[in-house]
Amino acid sequence: MLAAMMAFVGLPAGVAFAAPVNTWSELVAVVASLNAGESAEVSVDADIEAPADAEKLVVREGTTVTLTGSGKIVGTNAPLITVDKGGALTLAGPTFTKTQFTVSGDLNFRDGAIRDTSVTGPVIFVDHEGSLTISEAAEFANNSVANISGALPEGITESEYAPITAYNGTIRIEGGTLNDNEGLLRGGVIGLWSRDGGTPTFAMSGGTISGNKVAHPQLLGYGGGVYGKNAQVTITGGTIDNNSTERGAGLAFDGGAVDLNGGVVQKNDNGEYKGAGGGLYQNGGSLTIDGATFKDNVSTWRGGGIYTQGDAVVEIRGAIITGNSALDSGGGIAFNGTTKATLYAADLRENVSKGFWGGGAMYNDTHTDVTIYNALIRNNTMDEMFMVGAGNRPPSAQGGGVWNCPTGSTVMHVTRGVAIFENSAPDQGQLKGAGDDFASIKVHRYDDPNPVEGNSVIITERMLGGSKRNWYQDGSIYSIHTNWPDGKQVPRYSAEGPNTAIEPNKRVDDNIAFKSVPSDDAKAIAETLATVRIENNKATRTGISGAGIANNGKLTFGENNPWTLKVTKVWANDKQENRPESLTLDVMLGDKKIETVTLKADNNWQVELANYPDPSTLIDAKTGEKLELTFVEQKVDGYVGHAPKVTYNEEAKTYEVELQNEPSTSIQVHKRWEGDVATDRPDSITVKLLADGNATDHALTLTAANNWEGEFTDLPKYRTDGDNQVEIHYTVTEDEVAGYTSTVTGTPEDGFTITNTKDVPPPTTPPATPPVTPPATPPATPPATPPNTQPDTPPTTPESGKPLARTGATGSGLLVAAGATLLAAGALLVSQRRRA
Repeated sequence: MLAAMMAFVGLPAGVAFAAPVNTWSELVAVVASLNAGESAEVSVDADIEAPADAEKLVVREGTTVTLTGSGKIVGTNAPLITVDKGGALTLAGPTFTKTQFTVSGDLNFRDGAIRDTSVTGPVIFVDHEGSLTISEAAEFANNSVANISGALPEGITESEYAPITAYNGTIRIEGGTLNDNEGLLRGGVIGLWSRDGGTPTFAMSGGTISGNKVAHPQLLGYGGGVYGKNAQVTITGGTIDNNSTERGAGLAFDGGAVDLNGGVVQKNDNGEYKGAGGGLYQNGGSLTIDGATFKDNVSTWRGGGIYTQGDAVVEIRGAIITGNSALDSGGGIAFNGTTKATLYAADLRENVSKGFWGGGAMYNDTHTDVTIYNALIRNNTMDEMFMVGAGNRPPSAQGGGVWNCPTGSTVMHVTRGVAIFENSAPDQGQLKGAGDDFASIKVHRYDDPNPVEGNSVIITERMLGGSKRNWYQDGSIYSIHTNWPDGKQVPRYSAEGPNTAIEPNKRVDDNIAFKSVPSDDAKAIAETLATVRIENNKATRTGISGAGIANNGKLTFGENNPWTLKVTKVWANDKQENRPESLTLDVMLGDKKIETVTLKADNNWQVELANYPDPSTLIDAKTGEKLELTFVEQKVDGYVGHAPKVTYNEEAKTYEVELQNEPSTSIQVHKRWEGDVATDRPDSITVKLLADGNATDHALTLTAANNWEGEFTDLPKYRTDGDNQVEIHYTVTEDEVAGYTSTVTGTPEDGFTITNTKDVPPPTTPPATPPVTPPATPPATPPATPPNTQPDTPPTTPESGKPLARTGATGSGLLVAAGATLLAAGALLVSQRRRA
């Protein structure tokens, strides 16, 4: 003890750090020395073996211990480590073997291993309020509790334990691996049991549970991976694969509430004996699946992917169930007992059943109640058939899509209903199949033409999305998997015909074997709306029935919420004799046609059609967007149709569609260009239509490509003014074209011509310079005073002897003379004006 205490190197803020320990007693002493509120990180780097009389390592309330290092601790095949309530132990490195843990506090296992332990009772026991969290790189492997020769630890109930066991405790798997462990009877690696009204909890968000098993020598095992009784289970991620036992090779739950919102359950196998639920087994309680995948699981009896029984309540809101197989029935799913199941969204494909009752994708037992919404059942078939008849009756493959046993009944509603087509119940040589898409057995005995057992069927006329089912007679049925002898058989459907159509909404009491031949648009609509898809599944060997669904119970498609389509044609501003005898209206969903409605004068231009789907349920399965019903009317010569007025009446559950037609007219427009060349013109011009001088939303674009011509069509010819019918006066106007002057001529009857004349630009040559008027000629008489006489020899400068420039009086005399002349001319002009 003293040595261990000396290993501490300080206790800052209640945290103790210890040097490595080398013996079990040192480790126990370090942990025991902690007081409430203290924690220690202890490194185990050596291999430590606990002695036979080893003292338990106890993590007490209020203390926290973390074990690190790469060493190995070998226990005594007995409970050796205890985590008290309020204590916390983290395993972050060492490997433990032959060691049992008892957890009433918190055990966090994030690195290292717990492995190679074979004991009686659980390896890890999580009691009451305790919790175990496995994460990161933790490994729990090769542990076994199948040996019952030892003594059970205190508090453990016989046969109610697994390698990891919780009684009202919590187990979380966030990462790590739990592989190759072996349970006793329930839970190959994890088992959960309720105690005293409590609820154990299991949550898995990551990690892998793989290769675990339960293989009891005398009894059927439950939960090759995980078992729970009255547990709260939530799985959002991780993988559960390659586990095995007879009931729920991957997962098995008795009661409780099980939510699978993610994760992959794959390649689990019921083993050699009569098994149920290769992936998952649910007995009673509730099961909700919204995002999980069940893939390649195998059952040696029923329910390759999922098996339910008891009073289980099942909701499937999102699942991929593919590649699973069952030796008997329900390759994908088998609902048994009094299960009440509802499927909202799922993909069941490529599953296989190999036993007598068939059900490649799904099998529903006698007392089950299954409802499926927005279903598409397509491309399911029988394969590798082993044809076995009875009473010298020829064997017959029956119901490639859906098959009802005599105890089974099927109801098909149109709202969120079902589309069944392109399935196959094939002939084998001379042995004729019956009902490629749907078959329901009415049993005959002793060649009596009147059946003695089985349920009648009423086929509604519309499939998922509202299109016509178009079902035809497809062969005949004597009893389960048998046909009438030659000479009494009903022919199968033939693409070449002739064929017998099945009248909708009328009870069918015998030979309920049908082929569905919907239109391509009807198939495309169903493809768009389907959220539950049952495709490419097979019923094989002796299971020559229900490659898609084999139903012995109550099967309902959709909800009982039919709507009625009411169409009314209104004629306006016309004469009755001008109306056609009938017209048609296409009911569309997107660009696909649901059907064509015919309106006639003798039905007062009205029609009502029943069993249409609730429009609010027409939702694209991929995008989640609501799809609108639209109505496209046949063109009626001489009339213009207005956009249909559609009213949805929730209370009356009706679509009320009103169509208005009135006489139409058309107006032609021609464009003429003048005074230009083609290169001057714009690429296009816009002509707008006016009605009684008011703007409309009609416009034409004229170009050289359409020869500058166009026509306004489908224009209403009249308007109502009080009680009077007044013809509408149409005119046209053109958007301004730069550089042109526009004029409009013509009439609505003869058409309008718009002439665009090229504008003449102003002249660009500058005007000529006006002539300059010369001044008046001065008088010939010289002035009275002669000018000064200039000297003959100009003066010179004293220095150069050159003549000097003339200045002074001589210049003044010239100016005076010029001024006198101007004054004289001015006087003459004034005199002349006065005389005038």
